[in-house]
Amino acid sequence: MTVYWPTTGAGGRLGQSGVLRAVCLGAACAAQQLAWFFAPFLLIGLYAVRRGELGARPAAAVLARFAGVAALAWAAINAYFAAQGFSDWLHGLLLPLTQKAILHGQGLMGISYYFTDGSSRLDYYSYASELLLIGLLAATLLFARRLGTALTVLPWLSFYLATRSQDGYFLMMTPLWLAAAATVPSSALAHAWQPGIPASPAAQPKPPWRRHW
Repeated sequence: MTVYWPTTGAGGRLGQSGVLRAVCLGAACAAQQLAWFFAPFLLIGLYAVRRGELGARPAAAVLARFAGVAALAWAAINAYFAAQGFSDWLHGLLLPLTQKAILHGQGLMGISYYFTDGSSRLDYYSYASELLLIGLLAATLLFARRLGTALTVLPWLSFYLATRSQDGYFLMMTPLWLAAAATVPSSALAHAWQPGIPASPAAQPKPPWRRHW
């Protein structure tokens, strides 16, 4: 799934390897909720790389096919369980996002766990984690060429502010970032698309003074 991921959809075609990666992503999302946090980073990275090669519309088409195959694989694995009891299946599916988990693991939550007597506002750790995740997604989109090589590590960083086990998630992500580190050089992202950031008026160069004789 992450081995040579920038080659997915090269030339505008998924090919067998691209379809296999999409199936693996769908299966991973069906087996472990941690893959949910990795999936948007991968999709942003793929779009940036393909847009730099093909342009906006063909890149979006490749991404849609990749995401569609992944969604079909995810749905096929979950179909039996959803049919057995849709309400219970949906509740269990969303539990990692809706449960009021107790403090566990490492990270910022250590303030409440070790240094204070607790708090009635533990949900704010989750809010901070969600905001950090959104910020990391935005940074990946804006700086795909520089952050693309760290694509598999960035999702883990958001758990540093959450109440869940940060070290356990890092260990689970280790095979992914090792595979990406070994197969995705920075040169593979050299031409990835990045949206232009407009400069502030103060940063605009001022025209030279003209003398009028």
